[in-house]
Amino acid sequence: MVEREQGLNRADDSGSDSDADADADADADADADADADAGADEDADEDADEDAAEDAAEDAAEESGRSAAPTVAPLLAGTAASSQLQAAVAEVFGRFDRDGDGALSAAELSALVAAVNGQPPPPAAIQALLRNFRSNRRGLLVEGLVEFFRRQSLSDPDETRSDLAKLGYNSALVYTRTAPSSA
Repeated sequence: MVEREQGLNRADDSGSDSDADADADADADADADADADAGADEDADEDADEDAAEDAAEDAAEESGRSAAPTVAPLLAGTAASSQLQAAVAEVFGRFDRDGDGALSAAELSALVAAVNGQPPPPAAIQALLRNFRSNRRGLLVEGLVEFFRRQSLSDPDETRSDLAKLGYNSALVYTRTAPSSA
């Protein structure tokens, strides 16, 4: 405030000093405005670059058949197996049904359980699966395997997701890699 008062006093003494001060103030204001405009332009350019990068990533994801953000498919629809879970389990079933007879024999079912658990199951566990879930004389039917995963999802959905991940499925229940099979 003191400098400003002294400047005003000098301006009274000499008009040229006042004009010079006014010109300097105007130049400083113009420079500040230009800097602010440049900063805004840079921010706008950065935003545009980020938007373009996001658009490019989304386009690349669409072209490759992936979604930009990973989705988590539901395991259940109410208390029933979701359509995504049914489809994933049917694919797993097909990979382990080596003879293609529409049923997982004790040996085929054992290979599936071993792929998930990392070791062969005891024969009693396979017999319990065949007894407790829809089966015929040839073995466990796809409906039985879906029912197994449905029940597991009701009580322990994390275990179901872990099992499916070991079989090559992502959180969207899409098969993404070659997983262990019965071959």
